[in-house]
Amino acid sequence: MKTRHGSWRWLALALTGCAASSVEAPEAARIEDEQRARGDAESTPPAPEDRRQIVVQTDEGPRTITVVMVDGRAIFEGDIHVPTGTTGATIAGKRWAGGVVPYVVDPALAFESRVTSGIAHWESKTGVRFVARTNQADYIRFAPGRGCSSYVGRQGGAQDVVLTAGEHITSLVGADFARSDGRAHFWWRSGYRTVGRSANPDEHELHSRYAVASGKQPTDVLDVAFAPNGQVYAWYRDGTYSVGTASDLALTQVPAPFTLPSGYAPRHVTGLAIAKDGRVHAWYTNGATSEGTATDLAAHVAPRTFSLPSGRSATDALAFGISNEGHAYAWYRSGTASAGSTTDLTSFRAPFDVRGMGHCGIPQVIHEIGHAVGFHHEQTRLDRDQHITIQWDNIVSGAEHNFQKRGAGADHGAYDYDSVMHYDSWAFSKNGQPTILKKSGGTIPNGTVLSAGDVAAIAWMYP
Repeated sequence: MKTRHGSWRWLALALTGCAASSVEAPEAARIEDEQRARGDAESTPPAPEDRRQIVVQTDEGPRTITVVMVDGRAIFEGDIHVPTGTTGATIAGKRWAGGVVPYVVDPALAFESRVTSGIAHWESKTGVRFVARTNQADYIRFAPGRGCSSYVGRQGGAQDVVLTAGEHITSLVGADFARSDGRAHFWWRSGYRTVGRSANPDEHELHSRYAVASGKQPTDVLDVAFAPNGQVYAWYRDGTYSVGTASDLALTQVPAPFTLPSGYAPRHVTGLAIAKDGRVHAWYTNGATSEGTATDLAAHVAPRTFSLPSGRSATDALAFGISNEGHAYAWYRSGTASAGSTTDLTSFRAPFDVRGMGHCGIPQVIHEIGHAVGFHHEQTRLDRDQHITIQWDNIVSGAEHNFQKRGAGADHGAYDYDSVMHYDSWAFSKNGQPTILKKSGGTIPNGTVLSAGDVAAIAWMYP
């Protein structure tokens, strides 16, 4: 077996599926398992995880592995793509000629700067160079999708590095239910919107951009609501409102003034929604609610008290919506939501968790680029049992396949706990307890940058 200085990496360039280190959303939001509450009528429950057994070719011969199907892709070890389009799929890729990696960024990818930052980090630490693709046949494409994932090594042709986008719940500026299909739409401070359910903001559609009225920013939005005819109304902090579509909030009507109850100002509005009868309901930071029109928020009913779930105040609410069944929903800073009547926001549904949207930030981009240039996960090394202990009893049932070792391969350098390619100690944990421990008993944090061992490994691979 060849040896080299630096971190020991699997350099056979295989296809697997990464469990993508930690997946953090902007403002430190976490990916959380959705907890479906009873009575959520907006859509059907998500399908169970689709696990399959496939046979791949390795240097040691055929091997059966377990993959999870995500958006039509076979994912191994949580974030590694396995090609399945041809007979005798291989787990081996190739290196990039001359250490030069052509790439493109899908125009639909949200938060493109994370890609340029990840590339800049790689180029500042290694000799690998990334060039905008012109006509090169082989290249990587940074594309939107669910999870963070990549092939390992050069596959030939276009190969995706998939990067999901996330939002912290506190960046929510508007939410409501479409009249056509009852799906929940969410508008975010970043200028993107998603479509899902009340408890899962991007279950149906990932990030896409929306436009606000000229001269305004997404941060100016007070709330957004669907009218019975399907038009979308948006109210702004300057005391105006516009009418348009979910993707263009002022397509139909440019901003016009609206009036509030006596003694109230736009800053007192915490949310708005439109009922099936066309009445506009407004909720205020002092715990009052009124009924009116888009232009006069108290034209029908003057402010009166509304009740919230125990432990929450009106200022905790971020957005409101009224479902096609007539239930008023409120989303809160705590990452929860509740539903009821317009005056009792818990009478239909007690507070339930809103699933956090995972985000592939710069550390995850660095990690996935590592796969694309040829790195496997550090903890899959053949000698890993000399350095770490897998806590099998703490692993999510059915996810044990993500912790298998690889067969003999080009194993080089010392085991590297600091590698950006190493799972952290809580990867795939079912109970919050470590799934991987050092032999000393210590834990392993997420790697956020290339370690000295990573840099040495790349220097060996791409001299």
